[in-house]
Amino acid sequence: MDIIIIGGGYAGLACAFRLAHQARRHSMLCRIRLVNREDHLVERIRLPQMVTGQPLPYRRISGMLHHCGVELVLGNATSVDLGAQRLEVEGHTLCWDRLVVAVGSQSGSGDRPYDALAVNPDSSAQLLERLRSLAQGACIEVVGGGLTILKRSPDACRQVLRRARRHLDVLKGMSESAEQHRELLARFLTAMREGDIAGLARLFAEDVESRADGGGYVRAATKPVVGVRAVSRLFVGFSKDLPPDL
Repeated sequence: MDIIIIGGGYAGLACAFRLAHQARRHSMLCRIRLVNREDHLVERIRLPQMVTGQPLPYRRISGMLHHCGVELVLGNATSVDLGAQRLEVEGHTLCWDRLVVAVGSQSGSGDRPYDALAVNPDSSAQLLERLRSLAQGACIEVVGGGLTILKRSPDACRQVLRRARRHLDVLKGMSESAEQHRELLARFLTAMREGDIAGLARLFAEDVESRADGGGYVRAATKPVVGVRAVSRLFVGFSKDLPPDL
């Protein structure tokens, strides 16, 4: 099966990672190609840092795709023939069985004032120069309230990290012994295997919360699971995937 993904942003890369993982998991013979105009991941949620003059690391898409066997095709997709299942990429024709379009979005320009600039990779340097040229006390109007505009600053993120470390330092003094850890783990695994929801519930705190992140490689819950009974049911459901020797 030939699968082509158009777009090398967050969505396109996540799709490529997950498809490659599923193909390996189910021993499927697949050729997965990702089409992007350059070998560079544009981290859109970090664009405000570029606008303020902070340098961003250059992340090569080819390096991220290499380990999972996905091919990177450099160039702009110029036309799609849905009937013939063909894609034109700057004079080259690619055939596909499945097509994923993950090209993202861009700001409209029809009704935009002549002196307005969008926050995107192509205009970030120009926007920075314009901001530097403004007089002190100048008024700037920001249109939009997405992550690109409302993201936390690096200083705010470092403050969150400091608070988390202080919290972990407090928890270190509450640690149980290694023997108690092994006993709790054994009870936890036994309750999972036996489908003992009540037994699992006795091991959890009242405000227990389960969060998952597949890292783009495996499926994961998109929302946190909250509450003793809900989390207990969740882990009982995971029991079928436990290795027999665990």
